[in-house]
Amino acid sequence: ACFEAYNIVKKTVQSMRVAEEKRNLSNNS
Repeated sequence: ACFEAYNIVKKTVQSMRVAEEKRNLSNNS
């Protein structure tokens, strides 16, 4: 269960980072 939660958190952080990068790219252009 702990391992599953860790994977979920990792995916969430990754998607958040991707969204932030997209936001930064759109801000720069």
